[in-house]
Amino acid sequence: MKEMSYRIVRSLGIGRNLGWVSLDARGSAGGVLVMWDKRVLEGLEAEMGSFSISCRFRNCEERFVWVFSGLYGPIKGKERRELWDELVAVKGLWSDPWCIAGDFNVVRFPVETSNGRQMSTTMREFSGFIEEFELVDPPLGGGAFTWSGGEEGSLKARLDRFLFLGDWEERVSRAMRFLLLRPVSDHWPILLDYGGMRTSKSPFRLGSLSEEDRSSQRIARDEFSHCAILEEISWRQKSRALWLKEGDSNTKFFHRMANARRRGNFIGSLTVTGVRLNKEEKFKEGIGSYFKSLFE
Repeated sequence: MKEMSYRIVRSLGIGRNLGWVSLDARGSAGGVLVMWDKRVLEGLEAEMGSFSISCRFRNCEERFVWVFSGLYGPIKGKERRELWDELVAVKGLWSDPWCIAGDFNVVRFPVETSNGRQMSTTMREFSGFIEEFELVDPPLGGGAFTWSGGEEGSLKARLDRFLFLGDWEERVSRAMRFLLLRPVSDHWPILLDYGGMRTSKSPFRLGSLSEEDRSSQRIARDEFSHCAILEEISWRQKSRALWLKEGDSNTKFFHRMANARRRGNFIGSLTVTGVRLNKEEKFKEGIGSYFKSLFE
């Protein structure tokens, strides 16, 4: 996959200003390829999981630091729940604004499929994940679905999306997703237009772009339409990320993921009936006394 990803990246012809990371497919999940323009974004860190890769970027102009997670969602239910756990752990690695994007291979609501089936457990789990972490699901322009399949494309669904934490709203003036032309894939490419960064009271305007910027924007959109941007990832240079191999659990990433989970599960103190408890041995006693009082 490394060689194939390298050929795909080189075929774009963007040159030395292109940064990229890739990760091989795993299980029922396909690959992900994340690319960026080094003149626009500075890659700070990258961490790889089983189904996703998360890159920490700094915008070269505004110096705004944020995290992007690219993913390819597995089809199997067990692996999909592993993806949710993986993203939960990623959230614990950094406190920066966070954007997640990719083919989730799941929809949130029955209306997001052409066959209009009933609400399923899978849908509830996906919506529950989004709601629990207060992720923003920006509107989609240009169509209701992002994938089509079956006989003559009769089946349609909204499998691909961008999600981001609400604190992006403090820095981003507006965020809209637009479907682009679909050249060969069974998925429509999606462009996230965030309308510029809020660095002052004056909002970002398209009119502020130079003709050169407009030309670069058109080229970028064309290139976006002709490649599968999300394919799986790994970053060796300008990052401390490690290549993960099947069965290799003794890596920095998994240690950090485990530590993030521990931080999420750790209870430092507990207040019972107005009394603050700081020692673990007091927790059981306090909880037992509380529930005992309910039945007296």
